Amino acid sequence: SNKLSCIFDEVTRSPDESNLKAFYEKKSVYLYENEVMYVIRELNKNHEFILKCAGKSFSFWHSVGVLTEADCFKNDSNILSLEDIQAICKKTKMMFISAYDGEAYVLWEKIE
Repeated sequence: SNKLSCIFDEVTRSPDESNLKAFYEKKSVYLYENEVMYVIRELNKNHEFILKCAGKSFSFWHSVGVLTEADCFKNDSNILSLEDIQAICKKTKMMFISAYDGEAYVLWEKIE
């Protein structure tokens, strides 16, 4: 859906790391305080980029992603507010979390 954005949590990087430069240029890195998130939207939605974001955010002890209808990624700023994070949570349609040291995923889907 064009309304959905996919967010991958990045727990191993800090916002000022040079290897995030390409993600900043594609407007696909968003920050909440010092937390880094890769965001896939309509403008950067392709197989190669999805795999790149998923791979970068993967850690055997932590990997989380959400599909959300929150519309807080269209402004010029890549800084998210607490209200943006709350909107992402409230409008999440699906969540995937790594399990068994990254050998499987647990999927949760909001049923309406």
